[in-house]
Amino acid sequence: MKNLRKVIAIFCLLILYAYFINIYNFPTNIVVYNNDNLNYRLCPFLSLKGDIQTSSAKNNYLTYDLSLNFGNKKLKNVELTVAENVKIVPIR
Repeated sequence: MKNLRKVIAIFCLLILYAYFINIYNFPTNIVVYNNDNLNYRLCPFLSLKGDIQTSSAKNNYLTYDLSLNFGNKKLKNVELTVAENVKIVPIR
């Protein structure tokens, strides 16, 4: 019975460690282009939520203020910038 409790305790600590690492390593600033997808793998029960914070027609980008949430609890602020696609033309 004691061995089973130790195994369960170690398993729970590993799950908590995985959540901590996922939250800690999640970036605070993300830049994507218009047609790109935001593909981040998150642990179950973690989600990204937010609204448009600022819009700038001069620089052609939108900024979103997102938060990384565990259920309804806010864990980390994330700034997402959506920029126009950049076209680079090499010349000689």
